[in-house]
Amino acid sequence: MEIILSDVVDGMLESVGVLRILRVMRIVRLSRLLRKTRNLRELQKLVRMMATCLKALMWSFVFCFMVMTVWAMLIVEWVYPRVQSLHD
Repeated sequence: MEIILSDVVDGMLESVGVLRILRVMRIVRLSRLLRKTRNLRELQKLVRMMATCLKALMWSFVFCFMVMTVWAMLIVEWVYPRVQSLHD
């Protein structure tokens, strides 16, 4: 196991920085700890629910952005000629 892991790590060190590998290893250890700990079931459920709602949250942001952009363009197109006519 160590030989395979050392070969993989040697190949990865050339393309990826050492600190990035250490961060990934830390996240993997943390995820193992969360899976093994029985006392943190509520936290596990919360993290799982947040992960499942991210897609819906992203689409709601996109939808709000599109609606606000369209309304802003419509208002500018409607208000600008009236402001110009008032100025003249």
